[in-house]
Amino acid sequence: MKINFVDYPQTEEAEDILEVIYLNKLTPKRFLKDMKKYGVIKEISGDYATDCCSLCRNATAWLLQDLKYFPGVKVVEGRVDGYPHTWLKVGDYYLDYTLAQFKESKPVVISHVKRNKIYSKACEFEIKEWAELEGDSFVKTVFLDELKEGFAHDKN
Repeated sequence: MKINFVDYPQTEEAEDILEVIYLNKLTPKRFLKDMKKYGVIKEISGDYATDCCSLCRNATAWLLQDLKYFPGVKVVEGRVDGYPHTWLKVGDYYLDYTLAQFKESKPVVISHVKRNKIYSKACEFEIKEWAELEGDSFVKTVFLDELKEGFAHDKN
């Protein structure tokens, strides 16, 4: 899998994120196949930058299925080059599977929050808050059980 590490200090936290990505096979190819399976997109052209266009919220929800239990995981809504965008914050790192639609980049981007030069005007949301606000049907599908029953970490 091609991952673009932007200002990426190698820490145990970053290695834990990568381990989840690799163990769960959270590849961009699998992401697009799942989007097609769920009817979010009709066809996959083979050009990732084109295929992932307008799928940032879907990618965020898709990743959260496996990353939602990381301490401090947040959904971030902001801008890239003036365009609305959504990505994840996991600890001290941003994780983005759809940045390629804006920047010439590998499909997966991991960058350090404090060294960030890509994202602007960002608002962070708790997962539950974001899922409840989000109108996208895929997001609702992914988090339907959690929204009905409350998130596991809310029960503690």
